[in-house]
Amino acid sequence: MNIRNFGLLALVLAFLFSAAGVQTPAHAAVTPVTARVTVYRLSMRVDAGVRAARLAVLKQNDILTVLGQKKVGRVVWYKVQTASNQSGWVISTYIAAKSGSLKGVPAA
Repeated sequence: MNIRNFGLLALVLAFLFSAAGVQTPAHAAVTPVTARVTVYRLSMRVDAGVRAARLAVLKQNDILTVLGQKKVGRVVWYKVQTASNQSGWVISTYIAAKSGSLKGVPAA
């Protein structure tokens, strides 16, 4: 086998065994991560950070769908959606995973 054919074979094999060659079925569902509020009252804000304007005050045991995360300084904030479809940011300290894992939430 000459160098040219070897290069072509290596390219084909790399494609077949790479993530680019693996297709996720269109019907594969991603299970959303849900969390519950663990404190009596929790401010949901327009952006991540304590200086951002408050959108709403959530109650203990409210269930949230977690949409993304962002680190501000050393603190993780989660972008969430309430049962009434309102979206905003909450500090990670005061929510706990209900289904799924908060560690796997993508950056927002």
